[in-house]
Amino acid sequence: MPTNLLWLEPTERAAWDTVQALRNELDRERERIGRLTRLQPAWPKLVSELEQARQEHAIDQEEAAEVVRRMSERLRELSRRCDELERELEDRKRGVELERILGPREPSLERTRDSKLSPPVRWFARLIERHRRRVLDGATTNDPRSIRRYIEALELKTEELSQARASDLLELAVEIGHLALSLARTVKKSQNT
Repeated sequence: MPTNLLWLEPTERAAWDTVQALRNELDRERERIGRLTRLQPAWPKLVSELEQARQEHAIDQEEAAEVVRRMSERLRELSRRCDELERELEDRKRGVELERILGPREPSLERTRDSKLSPPVRWFARLIERHRRRVLDGATTNDPRSIRRYIEALELKTEELSQARASDLLELAVEIGHLALSLARTVKKSQNT
């Protein structure tokens, strides 16, 4: 049977491409099998660890992939909670630093509440009072230097505000409100004395 030379080169190229694709596939499979083979001595220990983790964390799934998935979810949740606690600790450290800068306590906002205030103002006053109790516990003196300290603290907080994440804006606004209220009280006291 005669061979058409015009068809020979494209046919050879297609065959060669097929051979290359198969070689690449074989290489990938060899690599995957190599990874699994390297893990083979560790399989008993891995299975034992998975079983122990399944029992410790009350995971009712038998399938190893599901156990690993559930453990990964738990790890992500714990990491998220850890990050939240670290942020809270950092906020408290900042509060202690501000308290050190600002000085002793001021009277509670609870006594200054006025029933004639609008609901948003009362809401914000409650947030400021909660913040004062939790972090700063207030600060005021008749010392004129404390006015400068409040101004420095306000400048620090407004700088933080410009770089804050959206989730942190309310807390920073409350801190700034508390500092502004404390500054106003300190100025009023210094004018009355």
